[in-house]
Amino acid sequence: NEVPRQLVLADWTMVPLSRTVHRADIDVGAGLLPWLSVAARIPFIRNEVDFATFNRTSTVDNTNLGDVEVHALVSLHETWPVRAHASFGVGIPTGSADATGRLPDQPDESRVLPYQLQTGSGALFLVPGAYVAVENEHGTFGVQASGRVWLDDNDRQWRPGNSVNIQGHGQYRLNDWISASVRVSFDRWDDVSGSDPSLDPEQSPMHWAFATGGSRVDLPVGLNLLFREGTLAGHLLQAELVVPAHTDMNGPQLGAGWGANISWSKRF
Repeated sequence: NEVPRQLVLADWTMVPLSRTVHRADIDVGAGLLPWLSVAARIPFIRNEVDFATFNRTSTVDNTNLGDVEVHALVSLHETWPVRAHASFGVGIPTGSADATGRLPDQPDESRVLPYQLQTGSGALFLVPGAYVAVENEHGTFGVQASGRVWLDDNDRQWRPGNSVNIQGHGQYRLNDWISASVRVSFDRWDDVSGSDPSLDPEQSPMHWAFATGGSRVDLPVGLNLLFREGTLAGHLLQAELVVPAHTDMNGPQLGAGWGANISWSKRF
């Protein structure tokens, strides 16, 4: 349920009005053996939050490298029409968990930004996952599950909440080079564990560690273009519109909005 701004400002000095996340990932993978491949993901993240006090509004942003992930993918079954693999990943804390900025309640002072404005976790984490798909000449249906488990607190005395993602997807081939896809994606993440001693939980709901967890269901729909001829042969362009279907947050938080995913890949 939406809470009026004035009601939030009765308990906090600031209220977040909106949050936008821009993320660009560079994914690189290589096959080492017929049943084993490795991959790395390098994220670049820009977090933006519009804050308001009783008499001022401002946009606070943080752009930086995120946490790099390294994965090993083990093939479990590759006989048509069924494919299955398991993945084992490690997240490296290359992103910052102590970035600072100027907030509207005290704009002349640079302070540590709240948890959801940080681009990194500051701690090692594990990324297990599994995937199975069935395909035929018309399309593919698959189920995927993955999680993130943090191993320890960072230097700021907190760690992100563990999370899980479960999704089912279907893809239908319209012709040899274009297909349509739809997914149902469920995410669940726990509250931040611990707290940053520099963050005053009375400043805003985003400064409150116990209001960072929740769950959501999204319905992404997309188109996929596989170039088969010419100079772009082998390139794959994918675009998705992410439609939020359900959100359940712990405590006062911003709700989920729509999103978009665009990717360009090439296999060698």
